[in-house]
Amino acid sequence: MIDGWEPLPSAPEPVGRARTAGPWTVADLRARGIGRAEAARRCGPGGPWRMPFPGVHLPHPGPIDRPTLLRAALAWAGGRPGEVLIGGITALELHDPEPVTGHAAPLAPPPPITLVVAHTRRLRAPAGIRLLRTRDLPRPVWIDGLPVVPVARAIADATAPGPDPAAGAPGATRSLMAAALIGGHCTARELLREVGRSRPDRRGGSLRALEGACADARAFAQDALWEVVRAVVGPPAGRDRPTGPGDDPITEPFRNVELRTSRETPGTVDAYWPREHVALVLDTRECSTGTVLPGETSQGRDVPRPTEEGETAGYTRRREALERIGVTVVHLTPRGLREAPDLQAVIVRTALTGAPDRPIGRYVAVLPN
Repeated sequence: MIDGWEPLPSAPEPVGRARTAGPWTVADLRARGIGRAEAARRCGPGGPWRMPFPGVHLPHPGPIDRPTLLRAALAWAGGRPGEVLIGGITALELHDPEPVTGHAAPLAPPPPITLVVAHTRRLRAPAGIRLLRTRDLPRPVWIDGLPVVPVARAIADATAPGPDPAAGAPGATRSLMAAALIGGHCTARELLREVGRSRPDRRGGSLRALEGACADARAFAQDALWEVVRAVVGPPAGRDRPTGPGDDPITEPFRNVELRTSRETPGTVDAYWPREHVALVLDTRECSTGTVLPGETSQGRDVPRPTEEGETAGYTRRREALERIGVTVVHLTPRGLREAPDLQAVIVRTALTGAPDRPIGRYVAVLPN
């Protein structure tokens, strides 16, 4: 995964390079006193110019690299900055190429450039460009001066029925969604909102892929959590093993258990050290859609799922219940585990080694979840 796959907001920049390098539209040629006939001659066989799309000229010979081709496509569509956006698979290539190429061999030739435009624009796409018309043009993310749709929107457009490589392929759809969730580039709710814009008869496959992607992302976060635990616990034996209260080695915690007292059930935790009364709780809200997906029914009725506010309140109630019985809760997130695993290990180790300074909690029963 490329760490830089993050929305990078910035002030809009001009679509093209310096105007001496192009791409030039017919208006640019006119401003320079170059007529259409002369431009056509220069773009002809053996000429010094290139014309990748109708009315768009590149005043230099040789192959056209991908960034220049994208700027030429935007110049062909015209409009003010932000009125035409790069979308679909093309947008994902700019956000991060790995999720696009990771699920299949590179395509040859590459797919058409996907442009998202308002439904009122009267444009007829030439070869090499695919138009997606919409009544809901998203706010652009600017990457290297190019206006790009956000990641969740790009995935929804790329996986909708159509000519894009991931279209209609459940495995590819799930792979793209999981890569976005694991990388922290969007949340499951953002993906759900974008998928929900499609026609009802076309949502089923994407929604099922999203549910699978959420499971993949949660499993990835769990693996990252146990990598941190292993760093804290250290090797099975030896002088270099970390120590806890009383200079005793830090032991392996119980995994995925339910904590109970004689009066209440505080809830489940991902890891628990009974001697130190320290629990780890992994917050996976960004991997939760918070709504009902197809097939989730019980005796003919939909299975209710909590809202985002309800999930937040649930995490808060669990933490407060655990702290009431003397358990120290270390709250971890997939983003923290991904971006700063060493820091998370320090936080966990500090909680464990500080156990003697805290008051003894009630007796807590540890049950498998």
